[in-house]
Amino acid sequence: EEMFGYLWVYFAPRRAELIGESREILDLLELESPLSTKQIRRGVELTGKENEKRYTAAMKELWAVFAIVGIGEIDDGAFPSLSHAATHVVFEELCRKAEREITFERAREWLDREVRDRSFRRALGF
Repeated sequence: EEMFGYLWVYFAPRRAELIGESREILDLLELESPLSTKQIRRGVELTGKENEKRYTAAMKELWAVFAIVGIGEIDDGAFPSLSHAATHVVFEELCRKAEREITFERAREWLDREVRDRSFRRALGF
């Protein structure tokens, strides 16, 4: 819970800068969470193989800034699909508490001090 709050605040500026397909997907999930991959792709008109790279890039960006979370599975046809949701919809209380109590500077300092593993830091974009 503690690390979640610091990461939520630390990545807030990057979430605020989301554009294009990433912003469209997040907007959709803010209105209708949770959704399966198929439902998201239909909702933002990124269906078909020709849109696979755009969809994947947008989702990668959303995961990287903690904008979305996986919350189980949805039976979506031949096999179950991950159920995606907007992070602040699912964890609203934790997000609001972090926003009230933690500044960006404090989050950066805490993460610099507490996250020592190089591969984890690299994965977080430090």
